[in-house]
Amino acid sequence: MLISATFRVSPDKDRLEVLSLLEVWNEYIEGAPIKSLYFDGRKDETVQQISGHRKLTSQAHVALIEEPGSKYIGHISLTAGESVKEIAHCVIKFTKTNTMSLLSQSVIGCDGTNVNTGWKGGVIRLLETYVGRPLQWKLCMLHTNELPLRHLILEMDGCTKGPYSYSGAIGLLLIDCEKTPVVKFDQIDCTLQPLDLKDIKKLSRDQQYLYRICLAMKYGSCSSSVTDNSPGKLSHARWLTTANRLLGLYIGTPSPSQNLKILVNYVMLVYAPMRKHIRELAVRRILADRNKKTKNSGGLRFSKLPKLNFEAADYIDLIDWPNCVVTKPPLTLHIKDKVLREMCKEQFPVLTFEEFSCHTQSVERCVKLISEAAMNVCGETARDGYIRAKLQARKELPTFNSKGQYYSNT
Repeated sequence: MLISATFRVSPDKDRLEVLSLLEVWNEYIEGAPIKSLYFDGRKDETVQQISGHRKLTSQAHVALIEEPGSKYIGHISLTAGESVKEIAHCVIKFTKTNTMSLLSQSVIGCDGTNVNTGWKGGVIRLLETYVGRPLQWKLCMLHTNELPLRHLILEMDGCTKGPYSYSGAIGLLLIDCEKTPVVKFDQIDCTLQPLDLKDIKKLSRDQQYLYRICLAMKYGSCSSSVTDNSPGKLSHARWLTTANRLLGLYIGTPSPSQNLKILVNYVMLVYAPMRKHIRELAVRRILADRNKKTKNSGGLRFSKLPKLNFEAADYIDLIDWPNCVVTKPPLTLHIKDKVLREMCKEQFPVLTFEEFSCHTQSVERCVKLISEAAMNVCGETARDGYIRAKLQARKELPTFNSKGQYYSNT
């Protein structure tokens, strides 16, 4: 059925709605203090107006997010590549242009690449120099935890093939591993801590699967709570599901290869375990450090990586802690010693400071949205309006699994 032009939404009306969103946002951010700043970016195919014609060019964009709440602040466009100085300069320029205050900023979040974390000229170091005080680093823990597993898989099984598959013999079997029946398998002991049901419910569905299948492999018996659930979709953006599928493949393989055994042992002994004694040791180390004076405790700090001991038999022996220059994290300075001791005793401790995300997933979602906007509209203002309109639409009309969820029960 054709729709009459009378009932179609005018493009001018769309533009007015986007402009009104921008006006509301500009009023909101004027002089607003920022508690935290998370950033990430990449090069995109970007529509640009050149000599009166629209052309596709390559341009780097960086998304800016505030936590908690994953609030989209804006994005910046880099003109001279992705140099450290330009990223820091553009972030500072953006905050000045929009009269945003960094006086209250205490947290900086990003991934752990050297461009961001360089001790002398990294983006974080330059921003700390600008604000004149140390910031709490929130380097993406998902990247930190998953990168070793990723590199081990590349070494044992070969490179990836597209965003959802592998090229090696083990990787190809991961796609349908949940369809294979469970066979008799060798137990693998691990230091996984038992959790109460209320604590298990706090985990995501994929984390629950990993927890249950690790217990199954530890005791050599696989229950229906594992076989009746999905290990999660295979994706190189979610290495947790890859770990789930490696264990699922192991319990369904009568004669696993040596490489599969190596990967499974890594997941069981390194990737999955929750080791409470490490947290207890961390509290003791913090308390001991508070009793002695440290260098740079009051001003800017140089975050240089200490020398690693590759002969270490345990995680806690990787660095020589007593001989390291230790500085106090800005977010935990106000926590009393008594509270620290109580926190280490709980499986899921109640935090006494504002919670900031330890990963950059919300930033990566905005990076993807910026890439989409760069291909559809021309100019930074239009891109920003496109992004805000999309975010507002998602907020007002979220995705539902069925039509019945559109209607209220009242």
